[in-house]
Amino acid sequence: MKIEIQTIETGFGTDCLWRCRQNGQYHHQVMMSDSKLLRYHKLTRKHFGICWYPNFYYLQRRNDMKTLEYTGPRCDQAVDIVIFNSDKTQVLLGRKKHQPNFRFIGGFSSVDSDSLEEDAVREVLEETHLIVSNPMYVGSRKVDDPRYHGTIHAIKTCLFVTVGTIGTPKADDDIYEVGWFPVEQFRQMELMPEHTKLRDMLFERYEF
Repeated sequence: MKIEIQTIETGFGTDCLWRCRQNGQYHHQVMMSDSKLLRYHKLTRKHFGICWYPNFYYLQRRNDMKTLEYTGPRCDQAVDIVIFNSDKTQVLLGRKKHQPNFRFIGGFSSVDSDSLEEDAVREVLEETHLIVSNPMYVGSRKVDDPRYHGTIHAIKTCLFVTVGTIGTPKADDDIYEVGWFPVEQFRQMELMPEHTKLRDMLFERYEF
């Protein structure tokens, strides 16, 4: 199977024609803008439902342009961070708009960062407007992320802890609400399911 991406100049800019070719026959084609193509490469690497083939595919721009090859399942790298106040009596958590429960601050690792610690610090700044430093590694595990259900791909996250913050927390990016919670409440409260196991790992490996 082969998925080709052909750039087409239109009166509204450059579009890309996606065509799936299998056994010499073209089928399932769709138009999308170059910006969406870049988003595909950088963020999701998904086919948007176009002729998914689980074990091998490659994307090719026609006219001898760049080729992206990929084989097998993909495991994306994420980071999550437990944010304590200076005396470790409170934990900062965030909540997404369409989710009922709170979660740790975090996100995907960036290709531009030098370390996962740098990713953790960046995510805190982007999602809470807080400045943190010296995140300490707690552990890592596979995350049962609903966005990956029904695919062959997965996420693994590294959990960090930081103590003390600079600034006033303000929800931003994909975080709708942030709040400080007493540690004793944090121990018992219901988190998003994929983050409950991260909290369990925190209690097993970190003393506070």
